[in-house]
Amino acid sequence: MNKKMNNKVLVGVLAGLAIIFLATNYFRKHNRKTSLKTNSIAIDSSQVSKISIQKVGAANDEIIFSKNSQDWQVSKGTITSAVKSGNMNTILGQLHQLKIERLVAKTTDKWVTYQLKDSTAIKVTVENHQGTLTTLYLGKIKYDQPTNQYQQYRPSGSTYIRVNDDPKVYSVKGMLSNTFNRDFDSWRNSDFLKVNKNEITKIQFDYPEEKRLLLHKKDSVWTIGETIADSSKVAQYLSTISYKNNSKFADTYTPKKTADYKIRIEGNNMNETIIEAYKDTMSNKFYLKSTMNPQVFFESDSTGIFKQLFVDQDHFIE
Repeated sequence: MNKKMNNKVLVGVLAGLAIIFLATNYFRKHNRKTSLKTNSIAIDSSQVSKISIQKVGAANDEIIFSKNSQDWQVSKGTITSAVKSGNMNTILGQLHQLKIERLVAKTTDKWVTYQLKDSTAIKVTVENHQGTLTTLYLGKIKYDQPTNQYQQYRPSGSTYIRVNDDPKVYSVKGMLSNTFNRDFDSWRNSDFLKVNKNEITKIQFDYPEEKRLLLHKKDSVWTIGETIADSSKVAQYLSTISYKNNSKFADTYTPKKTADYKIRIEGNNMNETIIEAYKDTMSNKFYLKSTMNPQVFFESDSTGIFKQLFVDQDHFIE
């Protein structure tokens, strides 16, 4: 009888321990979900219409991305520019994939530790087509340690963030502060010239004092004026002009009525491309624009992109 009673007691104790274990795990999970609410920050990248970035210490110096029809533009103050190819995909991709790894802190006194005070955080405000705003504060980055010393190390890590007015600090995957902490010009479209060199058949150079050069292709033979051009030198020049970019934006430049120099590029299956250059005799600088990126002027000295594009007849003769 005593043995049966002992077995019943033992079974009861085990059952009680099982209940306690299950209850503890339930409440632990429940509390975790309550504190995190979600493991992702719901930003639908297809619905985003505007993004503003305030870098550290630049509260009155916003960089604003806005969608105009199908295209994105970036602006700062009175300057508006097209966005560099790929930049918006990077931004929207980062926002769409934003997932919380863990809850780090619950109170505002911890903001200073993770560089999340208003004066030390990068502020990113996202607006959707319905006018709903989500504000992210991006703080300190925690870098991952390389797992294999013999492999090439690619930096990776996590970013500490807070969301809207919530005092909590979260850790999210990715080095978001590095992505968003960039100068205005680095976001802008710096493309100056892009043509298919294999389709070009004619390049006309207009210089001061009505001087004109014509590089022309007929039956696979290039001529410059009446002279047969050196094919290797022509090929080298075509490679040079096939793609050019320039990060030296000249936003304050006001052009003269007529350009001092001009290049017209024509060919098969392509639109005419025009390059204009204006000379500033006081500074010995040139200001260039192209039909590829007509909204902006770019700056060049006499040894830069200007010299590479505006060549004389001897450049094409052996």
